Amino acid sequence: MEHAEMAAPERQRELKQERAPEPDNIALFAEVHDAVLDQVAGLLQLSGEALRAAMADLLDDLRQDFVAEERMLAALRSASAAGHIAEHGNVLARLEMASDAGTEVCHQALRALPGWFRHHLGHWDALLARDLAQHG
Repeated sequence: MEHAEMAAPERQRELKQERAPEPDNIALFAEVHDAVLDQVAGLLQLSGEALRAAMADLLDDLRQDFVAEERMLAALRSASAAGHIAEHGNVLARLEMASDAGTEVCHQALRALPGWFRHHLGHWDALLARDLAQHG
């Protein structure tokens, strides 16, 4: 009986490791997010038409990144695909509205992006990384 009780915690550790995303997979998503946040820092220095033009570039870059993720979600038949894709759509819609609303509103939306990316990486991208790890 003691042996069985000792094996249970070891198996629990194994199960936790199986569920954890591979660091390389999640690091890839973090790297992309960091590049976007570097771009955002530059946008916070702009106003008026220059900001509006730079926002259009940011939105294009985000759409391209999100399309790549969404292709992975589809290829993996990920159970989290619908929620993940909805999050992409929500942030794009907020940024599009903000870019049309003027400098201050745009800057507010841009300042909210690091928090959004932290949550997105920690939840949605972690689920995708786990799916990638499970499918080799």
